Amino acid sequence: MWLHTTVFAQQPDIPESGNPVAVIAEPVTAIPVEEPDYEAPPVLSAKVWWKDADWLSNQLWRVRDEVVSDGISNQYVIDSAYGTFQAYGDRQLLERLREIRAIYFLRNQGAFESGGEGTIEIAKDKLNLAGEIIEDPKQVAGDLPRGARAILRRAGSRIHRERRKGNYGGEGPIRSLIGADGKKLELTGRLEIDPYSDNEMLQEELERISAVKALPSFGVGFVLPARRFFKVVEAGNAVRSIDPYLDDPSDLFVHNRRALREELGASKELTSEFLSMESATPAQQTMLIQALAELKNCRSRTVLIEMAVNTETRNEFDYFKRTAELLAWYNGQVSPIQKLEPFLGVITFTDTAGERVLPLAVDLAGWCEEVASIVSEFSNVTEGGKVALSGRATGRMLVELDRRGIGFVLQE
Repeated sequence: MWLHTTVFAQQPDIPESGNPVAVIAEPVTAIPVEEPDYEAPPVLSAKVWWKDADWLSNQLWRVRDEVVSDGISNQYVIDSAYGTFQAYGDRQLLERLREIRAIYFLRNQGAFESGGEGTIEIAKDKLNLAGEIIEDPKQVAGDLPRGARAILRRAGSRIHRERRKGNYGGEGPIRSLIGADGKKLELTGRLEIDPYSDNEMLQEELERISAVKALPSFGVGFVLPARRFFKVVEAGNAVRSIDPYLDDPSDLFVHNRRALREELGASKELTSEFLSMESATPAQQTMLIQALAELKNCRSRTVLIEMAVNTETRNEFDYFKRTAELLAWYNGQVSPIQKLEPFLGVITFTDTAGERVLPLAVDLAGWCEEVASIVSEFSNVTEGGKVALSGRATGRMLVELDRRGIGFVLQE
């Protein structure tokens, strides 16, 4: 029997943002004269990185404390009741934890007990950590699909591929996830998870539950804080609030096509190519478009769209989505952005103060080969300028920026 509730008392909150407090990861110290060209990627502690957050370990999962960084993104290993999960980046870590909660809820309708006063508690005797335990997190992390690192490694290259059916037509990969009656959308909306998740175990449970005649009833918001809602600018400057995880894919298609053409000024061909991508979900596309739409006075916003269409995986596309969100933050909190320009497979922009900025959407910016190559070339073609970071930076990174006369700003 399903319990009706609005509070899941024993589940600690998971942060809504994938960006911990944006501070320098380590103090700037003197560097010896004879120094390697690049910085060895650090091995971090999850407890230190997330400031001993209580959600790192509970009855449902245990995030291993050793976090391997490639100098760009953090790589996590999660032991859970359903086996071992991997996450590349802070944001994907939070997504995986949400998914584990959802799987547990969907599989264990009777595994909850009344906690009194409108709350429920997890029945502790009905859950044990199980599944194969991987003993070498470094090896696991090394096999994870690359996102930001793949983009930065391909700096200067442009990959052209044949167009595909994409997300919205016929029996495409995304359309097949959503039933005609929208039951899965309703269910994922209640659980506050991404209906387009590539977590096969989660998708199996969603299919099983959404196939029943009536969906179970439970309070919205029992798992996580309220999700962010996004806006898409329509024709005539009318603004409609939409949720990229709840709205039907066909509705998202209409709104995104209109926003691309009329708000961002994308060509018909680019709009078609972008909306036909298989490496991005409708939700990811909606978030990227909305972030770019906030750059009201910026020219050439389609530069980022042109780069995003060449991505091959969701993780790669997510790098450009996070970049767009970083741009929106800078535009609103630092200085309005006037122009975007392509630069070695990523972008730079110029703000109203005339300063040229290189945005890097990373968890931890270390002086690894990929970052060092792009920053060094940026300093060669730019007098002054600065780097905008969505996460933290190592001391070596900050010293190298200072050596080159490049400033920096950390997203708050």
